[in-house]
Amino acid sequence: MSLETRLHSPVAEVVRPTTFVEALRLGRRLGVELTIASEAFQLTGSFKFRAAYHLASQVSARHIITASSGNFGQALAFACQLLGKSCLVVMPSTSAKIKVDAVREFGGEVELIDVTRVTRAARVRELAAAQRDAYVASPHDDPLVIEGNATLGTELARSGKAFDCIVAPVGVGV
Repeated sequence: MSLETRLHSPVAEVVRPTTFVEALRLGRRLGVELTIASEAFQLTGSFKFRAAYHLASQVSARHIITASSGNFGQALAFACQLLGKSCLVVMPSTSAKIKVDAVREFGGEVELIDVTRVTRAARVRELAAAQRDAYVASPHDDPLVIEGNATLGTELARSGKAFDCIVAPVGVGV
């Protein structure tokens, strides 16, 4: 399957269209026309759903293991629920209760760990060794996650809006 095909299928059929907000005051202050593409209204409340759904829809494994502080874990749990798969999310015991609860409400299994004793990555490796048929997903370094996030670029390009420049924040909240 070509990269072009994977970047907009099947994610485009599931994600909510991006909300465009004209930032008039800030644009005037900066001397530009400024449009913000907000993913805050995306399923599970963040852009992470694009990546999680893309990943879960592309791997053949029925079980996925990942580490997350919350947003990717929620997104993966919901994606797995939609696709009839299961997931285990390793989370710090200090994670926000609302995020832990959301992962569970979407059908994901949560393992809370004391990150002062064991890292999330180390615990994921242990779980993967015990569950060899599971797919281990990095919330930021997996090529399928990167491809899923890139579907926003495809959506922007197809929006019909003429952008001179696109600025995107990059970060990881693992």
